[in-house]
Amino acid sequence: MPRPDRHLPRRRLSCTAPSTADPHDPGHDWRCRCCGGLLGRVRSNRLHIRMKGCSEYFAALPCTATCRTCGGLNEVARD
Repeated sequence: MPRPDRHLPRRRLSCTAPSTADPHDPGHDWRCRCCGGLLGRVRSNRLHIRMKGCSEYFAALPCTATCRTCGGLNEVARD
């Protein structure tokens, strides 16, 4: 018998931008050099990373990450 709580809708957590981020700054995409996959969005001096599911992060620049699609190593620096 399936668990009844398994099919309940997930609650969406609200997230506010850090105080150093300008809400009017659209920023620019950080894409993988190999496959072009979206890795994050650079806004002011922070990197906004949103993973599928419910994980969401803000990181300081510079930042290095491995692409989840192709495994390529990527780095983004301050402008």
